[in-house]
Amino acid sequence: MTNPRLTAIFPLMTIEDLEKAVAKLPPDELAKFRDWFAAFDGARFDEKIEFAAMAANSIV
Repeated sequence: MTNPRLTAIFPLMTIEDLEKAVAKLPPDELAKFRDWFAAFDGARFDEKIEFAAMAANSIV
């Protein structure tokens, strides 16, 4: 669900908008973004694994 207050401040971006923005980053900012995204993506993956483990434990 979209938060209207955030949408007013940060208009929704499409994947294409994100691709263009990332493509324009200078190398040092791209490296920072890459590090941030790897950590972000890893945390999301960990949450999925934890959720799956909790779901499996609740079945037993």
